[in-house]
Amino acid sequence: MDLSSMLWALNKLKAPREFLKVVVLVYFTSNLFNLEEDFRWLEYFAGQASCTFEMRQAGFRSARFDKLYCQDPGAHGRKTNWMDLTTPAGFALAVVFVMKGMELDLLSWFGIKCSSLVAVNSGTSKRSACNSIGLSCPSVDESNTLLERTICLCMLVTAKQGVWVLEQPGSSVLEFYPAWLHFLNALYQWYGMKSVRRVAWWMSRYGAKSPKRQYAWANSPAILRLDVGWKKMKHTIRTCHQYVNKNGKRCWHGSSQLKRTENYPRPFVQAIVRLRDDLVNRGTRHSYPSPMPTGVSTVQAAWQDDEGLFKQARLSEVVAYLRLGSSLNLPKHWRETIPRPDGF
Repeated sequence: MDLSSMLWALNKLKAPREFLKVVVLVYFTSNLFNLEEDFRWLEYFAGQASCTFEMRQAGFRSARFDKLYCQDPGAHGRKTNWMDLTTPAGFALAVVFVMKGMELDLLSWFGIKCSSLVAVNSGTSKRSACNSIGLSCPSVDESNTLLERTICLCMLVTAKQGVWVLEQPGSSVLEFYPAWLHFLNALYQWYGMKSVRRVAWWMSRYGAKSPKRQYAWANSPAILRLDVGWKKMKHTIRTCHQYVNKNGKRCWHGSSQLKRTENYPRPFVQAIVRLRDDLVNRGTRHSYPSPMPTGVSTVQAAWQDDEGLFKQARLSEVVAYLRLGSSLNLPKHWRETIPRPDGF
């Protein structure tokens, strides 16, 4: 997929102008990766990466991404964790992964970190449907950065006419986050009201040891097939403890078994593999204008985030990181649109 087409589609999706600049700088940075389009499955926040393993077994070229895979950057001669989306290097690499995805045949799965987005953490995060941004503190701010950057990646997947799935526990308030609603509105305006679907299901139907309500958003109606109904079951593990504090207030906290539920049961993973082709084939599609506007003119006219919807994505940091890169080969006609940071 050529750069001008990608930028045009991102602009239609009302992606922040700074993100378009990130895409341009990644495109012109040598020694990152060969940008040949070959990935058909990408798994972000992958953890044990069970989905990626099964996709590879099924013959799909796949890649996985999680900061757990680089817990000691110094051992690899690096300064930062290049698998951490909150770092400039990590986010740049995440963009590379999507750009290497096959146009019209890419499925990207985002099981984004949910610890500060769910109800059990609301006492700390102060999040709710009416205040999904939450109270500013290190854990909440980091979660917001991850979410806003993940939304940018979903925009890029859509621009490549791929399919993304964003999955969360049932009590997560992610779907009320302002930047997410901005993205949904852009999708509805371009592709129509049925272009994005929400599905909820019980993980117990896929062999989990607790009922565990989950939901997901995707730009493909095939995601609705994950809902296979409900059946009554007994807990074999307890994911939280409920109690009444000294003031008579009902409270709860996560149990030691809660973290075990992060890993998908194998029947669920196998269901995703079976669903993959249908998801991709029924994803959003778009046509391109003729003649295609130049990339420079598209970036110059791109949506400016004056409301600060993507403020915590800190995209300007990523732009500066890439713009000062020693391997950047930015053509002259781009240098006025993406100048070097002040002081350099």
